[in-house]
Amino acid sequence: MAADPRASEQAGLAGDRLGLAIGLASPVFLAFVPILIALGFEGGVAVIPLVTARTAFAALAAWTLVAGSGRLRRPFELDPPLLAAAFAGLTIAPLAGFLAIEELGPTVYAAVFFLHVPLLALTVPLLHGAAPRPASVVTACTCVLGVALVSGLPSSPGVVTGLGLAAALLNAVAFVAMALILHRRGGTFDAMRFNAEAMTLALGVFLVIYVVAYADEPLTGHAILISALVAVVAWLPGRLLWTLSVQRLGARAAGTLTSLQPMLVAILGAILLNDALGTSQWTGIAVICGSVAAAQRFDETVAEREV
Repeated sequence: MAADPRASEQAGLAGDRLGLAIGLASPVFLAFVPILIALGFEGGVAVIPLVTARTAFAALAAWTLVAGSGRLRRPFELDPPLLAAAFAGLTIAPLAGFLAIEELGPTVYAAVFFLHVPLLALTVPLLHGAAPRPASVVTACTCVLGVALVSGLPSSPGVVTGLGLAAALLNAVAFVAMALILHRRGGTFDAMRFNAEAMTLALGVFLVIYVVAYADEPLTGHAILISALVAVVAWLPGRLLWTLSVQRLGARAAGTLTSLQPMLVAILGAILLNDALGTSQWTGIAVICGSVAAAQRFDETVAEREV
């Protein structure tokens, strides 16, 4: 039976323990994406070649999963709404995200991208003709403060370039557009098939740009290895789990759980990129964890009152 988006939104984090586990697993995988991409930029590799290689590996892995699960016999999932979601979330958002990571670094990129959480808190209730919950908006804004502390923005505003900031904001807006469309569709589409087809669409776009503008910039062995790791180990499983969490929990609850991603990026950056964490970063991590816990508790209280 298809999931009702309105019911998913009302239940939120309290309505589905398996959905909660899936939603918590998604940012763990996705946190590795900006870190590995930052490593891939070593050696001066351009954005388009790197994003093209990553998408190619992800599409190949996704179709392998589709074939192994017997979903090849299903009709194509990309009707016009899902086509729009695919283009926004797996073509525009990744391209903008790669550019933002190159300009800002992984930690600041993750902080700016987190703006999708308050955007979802404001827009998802509007899909159902309701006003945003004040507590949800306050929680989201508190998370934004935590992310700003994690990124070190108050102490180093000069790290934010105009191009990088614009790219990170575009990434967040495109991500929200995809989340809202998938939220409206609920459980009426195959998450695995959708991701495989969407990644293939994105690959076609990136290949055209690559051939036209970057044909004389071949990928190095290092960049190919990083692209494969990003695609198979981080991006594909993280994106598939995120899609499933939207189906089970609704876009706002799934978006709240992705607020863990900037915290994880900061920790991984300290371990893998030797970016030391200071007092503000650890304070931001505590604020993010507290905000997510408060959001979960608020949703559980609301769900109990509505029973």
